[in-house]
Amino acid sequence: MEKYPDELLRGVVNRDMLNSEGTASVSLFKFEINPDRNDAHQTEEMSINWCDDRDKAMSIAMNQTNRDGTLQFKAGVAFLSKYTLDIIKKSRAC
Repeated sequence: MEKYPDELLRGVVNRDMLNSEGTASVSLFKFEINPDRNDAHQTEEMSINWCDDRDKAMSIAMNQTNRDGTLQFKAGVAFLSKYTLDIIKKSRAC
């Protein structure tokens, strides 16, 4: 079994992906079609960064830009523990 870091992060494109307390809502983890893919793999996807190095992962996400040069994750990043992810994966909804 592969060993993953204890934490992962997801970039937050806009505040609509956060709840009223400012924490990640379910919409932040919604799989979507990537319109930039032009190969045969037009499936729903979602990008996360495993935090082997938390500072580096955050730096990469916070400096990621769109094609027009604007920052992609204007609302910041959300961190999720692998422990929490493992619990969620075992739920009936998943």
